[in-house]
Amino acid sequence: MEPPSKNTRFYVDGKEILSGEYVIEPGFHENVLEIYDEATKEHTYIHQIRKAYSMPYSIVTGWVNSVAMENNTVKNESNEFVIAFDDIRGLATAQNAIPTQGRAVYEGAAFDKNSQGLMSYTIDFNNRSGNGSITGLQLGNIILKEGSLETLNKTLIHADADINGKPGSYFIGLYGPNAEEVAGVLYDVSKEEYRQNQNHEGIAGFGGKRGEIQ
Repeated sequence: MEPPSKNTRFYVDGKEILSGEYVIEPGFHENVLEIYDEATKEHTYIHQIRKAYSMPYSIVTGWVNSVAMENNTVKNESNEFVIAFDDIRGLATAQNAIPTQGRAVYEGAAFDKNSQGLMSYTIDFNNRSGNGSITGLQLGNIILKEGSLETLNKTLIHADADINGKPGSYFIGLYGPNAEEVAGVLYDVSKEEYRQNQNHEGIAGFGGKRGEIQ
């Protein structure tokens, strides 16, 4: 399929969005996104539902019910939930700006294909480690097991998780000038299995804001 042309039109929940005018407010959002290759809407390029949790310094985004068309003919259709840690956008915290003392609790939200929940995550800056939990999702209770802060292209934790008694793993990164936020993605494979095959899609996204460092 050809990429969108210079005449591409973008719509969110049926409203056309012009370049630079669309701002996602903080909080959880579920929107219908449509991209048309013609102003007449006769040639649909793609139609999908976007689920997103937005904070001042980061946004976690997942996609579902994607339909791609060409000349009004369906070329590709998927009901799968698509989310990955690499798709998180935001201002990653610089390594030299990460606190070196104290501990902080990050509180926020989580979402999967069909539900929303709550997330709590604690980072011990003295030991450079973190752990937490997610509740309220259809996936069941989720334990984000303890992991260590690493610095790759951004500062993050990659650790195992317990998904209602089943193995899983998660990535979580620090965002904001002073680590004001965390944002991450949950996977339904162990950390070791993910390292052996990094083509797995995530099953939930989450993020939260930091309380006072104690």
